Parts: sequence; structure tokens; C-alpha cells
Amino acid sequence: MSPAPAPCPSIPPLPHALVGRSRLHARLRDGARRPITLVSGLPGAGKTTLVASWLRSGDLPAAWISLDGRHDTPGRLTRAALRGLAAIGATPEPRSRRRRSDAALLDGAFDALAGGRWVLV
Repeated sequence: MSPAPAPCPSIPPLPHALVGRSRLHARLRDGARRPITLVSGLPGAGKTTLVASWLRSGDLPAAWISLDGRHDTPGRLTRAALRGLAAIGATPEPRSRRRRSDAALLDGAFDALAGGRWVLV
């Protein structure tokens, strides 16, 4: 078995007092049946803490994008997602420097997705 990858530095830190959520962690690990998972809840419900604790307890390569107002700029979210996927080896580094639409960039990345398990948050 290969060693666990170093945690992505952008995964939020965990609070000192943390309630274990083994049932919810098990649901998140169910990627074989659910390749896309939506974690939703009210503000303050613990979504970020849940996902961050799950990622830190496992061995999956993970890229975490924390959204802010800068991601409203056209193309910025797409580029952040592509950089994150490339950083964990899920896609090759983008080669083209010419301007392409977000849809074309995403189509190319999805066509090149590596096999195996990885997480984009």
C-alpha cells in the first residue's frame, strides 16, 4: 500500500474539540456508488468541519477550493478547479496558454481524468 498523500494545505484546520462523525464519514467514503456527493446544511451546521475531518482521516488525494468573491470573475473558478485537479494528479497540467472557454477547458479536463479515487471540494 502506498503512503498517504500529504494533506492539501488548503483544507481548513480542525477545531481542538471535535465530535466524531463515523456514520457521516462512512457515507462520504461511499464514492464507489456515489461519485458525486453534495454536502448541504444550514450555516454553522458543521459541513466544512465534517468534510475536512473526513479528508484528514483518509488517504485520498484531495483538492480544496475555498470560494470567495474573486471566483465571480469569469473563468476564475474553472482555473482554480483545474489547478486543484492537476495538483493531485487527477488531470494533467493544462498545456495550452491560449484563451479557451470554460466549457472547453472543463471538457478537456473531464476527458483526461485519471482513474482511481480523488476528491475535489
